[in-house]
Amino acid sequence: MTLSEAALLLGIARQTLINLETAKSSVSLETALRAAREFGVSILAVPAGQRETVRRVLSALVPDAENKGSTSPGR
Repeated sequence: MTLSEAALLLGIARQTLINLETAKSSVSLETALRAAREFGVSILAVPAGQRETVRRVLSALVPDAENKGSTSPGR
């Protein structure tokens, strides 16, 4: 997959992806979660201050997430 294809898949500019790859930029949580989903990987570590934001974003992506409950640590 090329950078252009990956950027298109993620809905971001190719230059943004290049900046991320070279650590010249950071990515929004929403983009990081979308990338993880599109590429079939997990984001395992979430800083404590970001957990509520992550929960809200995930709930928006998967409406039933709150009804399924969680047994993961830190929840």
